[in-house]
Amino acid sequence: KVDILDALNQNPYLVQVVERYAISSRRKSVFSTFKKMFRANKKREQVLDVFAMRVVIGLRAEYRLEPADQARVCLESYAAVKEALPTWTEPKKRFKDYVSYPKANGYQSGHTTMYSPAGLPLEVQVRTEE
Repeated sequence: KVDILDALNQNPYLVQVVERYAISSRRKSVFSTFKKMFRANKKREQVLDVFAMRVVIGLRAEYRLEPADQARVCLESYAAVKEALPTWTEPKKRFKDYVSYPKANGYQSGHTTMYSPAGLPLEVQVRTEE
């Protein structure tokens, strides 16, 4: 978390528009993992969100209502997360941009999966509080 916060705070644009960050992590329960396997007809190794990290960004008031600012903040933050984890890899076409292209229910977030040097997957979500 410290490396990620450092990378976020080194980006001049983010320093200008971001008021705060909340970084949380979780491990999916065994029950939830099996439920997803059953529902999506997946094998255990195909469930890539057993471990997840979420970066929630609190924008300064003057930037909260502008969709272009929200999208740029998420994309710049995503780039900072990747920069903070230089030995981690991201498979091609794993990034899902629900900020520029929100889901039908209004959900907005950037999602990707990154693999640790040991090969363990980590789902990364980056979104604003809005």
